[in-house]
Amino acid sequence: MGGCFCFSSFQFWPDFHSFWFEFFKYIFLALLFGVFIYQFYRLKLWKYQFELSRNQEVRVVGDSSLYVAKKLWVAPWLCGFYVVNQNGKFMSLVFIFNDMLDDTDYRNLCRILLSSED
Repeated sequence: MGGCFCFSSFQFWPDFHSFWFEFFKYIFLALLFGVFIYQFYRLKLWKYQFELSRNQEVRVVGDSSLYVAKKLWVAPWLCGFYVVNQNGKFMSLVFIFNDMLDDTDYRNLCRILLSSED
């Protein structure tokens, strides 16, 4: 949606027939294309792998530190939780939709988050 808004804004630029104005307009358009292509590439490569134990301890794959999951939201279609370090400092926010996991794993995730004392 953001891309539609950004790219459609070029329709509303003034209609000047100056070489420099048109030059900068198309330079900005090319830069915008470049930014969106770069962001799509980064999103395509992004992954977040973690392990969640029964006592809400989170181990992020590729990181040796131990974190704690704090329940934010648990619903039949979405689970959300905070990942905080042992000192209570916020590290990241994780949302997992039910179609991102198979049914058994999603139910286990919901049970672990609902069993927290928060």
